[in-house]
Amino acid sequence: MKKKILLAITFCLFAFNAFANTCEPPTEEEIIMYWSNPNANPSLPRMPMEIPDVFLSDHSVSITGSHQDFTFELIDEDGNFVFQTQFLSSMTSVVVPNTISGSYELRLVSDNGYFYGLITL
Repeated sequence: MKKKILLAITFCLFAFNAFANTCEPPTEEEIIMYWSNPNANPSLPRMPMEIPDVFLSDHSVSITGSHQDFTFELIDEDGNFVFQTQFLSSMTSVVVPNTISGSYELRLVSDNGYFYGLITL
């Protein structure tokens, strides 16, 4: 009888531990990105753009999958550049300095336009 009770308690502990691990908050936040091409010629047909999947984890911004070279920019609400660096196609993430916090516009600038989204650090 004691073995059955001990077995039942052990089972409940494992089940509770498995349930508790599935309820943890996500560690990455997806950043919704949009495309802008201010120099586009409206008389030419538009080509569909593959929008990159961008994620934020603490102060690390990562792009999944293959992508082109970008200039990574953070712009405050007054239009000032707060942070800027190169995000090469061989890179998977950029770490923003911990001294930067708040809400910013994130831009991934290429030769023919830029992707943009809102980010909170």
